[in-house]
Amino acid sequence: MKKNSKILTIPNVLSMFRLVLIPVYVGLYVNAQSDRDYVNAGIVLGISCITDLLDGWIARQFNQTSDLGKVLDPIADKVTQAVVLFCMADEH
Repeated sequence: MKKNSKILTIPNVLSMFRLVLIPVYVGLYVNAQSDRDYVNAGIVLGISCITDLLDGWIARQFNQTSDLGKVLDPIADKVTQAVVLFCMADEH
């Protein structure tokens, strides 16, 4: 198997986890009724940021880069950024 054809690597799992966190963040943010709810949405976003840092570090440190990761990581980044922008732009 070619090195770059790996799919199930820790960095890829972390990127997929970031994608799973997006609807969690949206649900918490859109349905927020108190400051605590916004804090919880921020915590989810913070976890997403930490996993973003970790997946890049692990991929480079342990040579776990993959073709899937080269696509998945930027997608997770951009979708997260877009969702945060749309949520914050929404007045409710």
